Amino acid sequence: MFMDLLTCFLPHFLPHFLPHFPRHLQGRAKASKSARIASGLRQLRELALPDLAALLGGLLPADFFAKAPDAQAKRERIYPPITLFWAFLFQVLNPATPCQEVVGKVRAWLISKPGVLRRPALGTAAYSEARRALSIRLLQAVFEALSAHLQRRAASAWLWCGHHVKVIDGTSFSMPDTPANQARWPQPSGQKKAAVSPSRRCLACSAFPPAASWGTPSPSGAVMT
Repeated sequence: MFMDLLTCFLPHFLPHFLPHFPRHLQGRAKASKSARIASGLRQLRELALPDLAALLGGLLPADFFAKAPDAQAKRERIYPPITLFWAFLFQVLNPATPCQEVVGKVRAWLISKPGVLRRPALGTAAYSEARRALSIRLLQAVFEALSAHLQRRAASAWLWCGHHVKVIDGTSFSMPDTPANQARWPQPSGQKKAAVSPSRRCLACSAFPPAASWGTPSPSGAVMT
């Protein structure tokens, strides 16, 4: 207890009494859990694509991509589904990253692979087209595999009275402003026409702990478990 208090307050008061005391010997307060998570996320965002695939791929079954739906290309592609998935995940982790940078990372990854003859062009058109065709079934399979992995790792001490707690929350998100979306998800009657984009509502169900959501959107816009 005394050492914890000393570590917490010493860095704040020591410079006033011993201004020439070396800073690296003054100690630092223990980082909070949120700070450690933020630091880990920053490190994850800085990984190259092969390192990202090696690190997060370990959370999936060893034969996952061999059995997952739409994970194997039916013909030779510049962006096969597995490579495209990791490139897309990198861009999700770094939402401000332009497609050009992602294409450069894919090229660097393919250059490092022996026997790979075809490399994507420097342009982004092929990547953008391939990303639009990324299989939803593959993404759902990845999500379900990760959820199962988290559930298996949940210690009994984390449970509430031996039960897995389910957390339900509702939210909404904007949809592309198209006539079809306006007709399916119309704006509230009190708003001016075309004042905002169509809004789709959803209901998410999460397991706590671990916090893993699941479900698929229903035609009405809700996420049904």
